[in-house]
Amino acid sequence: MWCDARFLWRTIESLYHSACELGAEERRAFLERACGGDEALRREVESLLANHDLAAEFLETQSPDSVRGEAETEIPAGTQIGHYTVVEF
Repeated sequence: MWCDARFLWRTIESLYHSACELGAEERRAFLERACGGDEALRREVESLLANHDLAAEFLETQSPDSVRGEAETEIPAGTQIGHYTVVEF
């Protein structure tokens, strides 16, 4: 069973990487052919692609300065947050 899961993940990963290189219309056609009617496989790949697109969109709209400017208060160096120590803010 473990081998089946590993094979499935490799299939999903391969389809995902191939589809990332395509435009929206090309992706649909590609996934239709590549998934061969396996709707669960297609949904999984589409979910990964949707998250990839959201992350790319977010990163394109954010700059380090704009993110830093959103902080309400500065956290002093040396402050402990869980297992982490703030080095600089």
